[in-house]
Amino acid sequence: MADNTEVHENSSSSTHQHVNKANQKVPFYKLFSFADRLDVTLMIIGTIAAMANGFANPLMTLLLGKVINAFGSSNQSEVLNQVSKVLINMLHYSCLVFIFSAINMHAYFLAIFASRD
Repeated sequence: MADNTEVHENSSSSTHQHVNKANQKVPFYKLFSFADRLDVTLMIIGTIAAMANGFANPLMTLLLGKVINAFGSSNQSEVLNQVSKVLINMLHYSCLVFIFSAINMHAYFLAIFASRD
């Protein structure tokens, strides 16, 4: 019985050591130590696309302000023309935001989440 207890205690301490190794913190610079050139390139492209995508809300607010100003203009005959111009700009801008969002997600999925060998 005593021998079984000793073996159990040893296996418990090795499991405890394994858990301690798993919970160790890694320095920031070692997070990317195994990233190759393609991974770094994809992460840079994804970061730039994320910044462009994050710029979407302030710019969309400015475009919406132009639409509101077009409705409030004193010349009622050109309201439709001005609103149409701004809405076409918003449509083009929305397409660009969609493209930047797709680039952002695909670049990060390829660089970080995909297991390329």
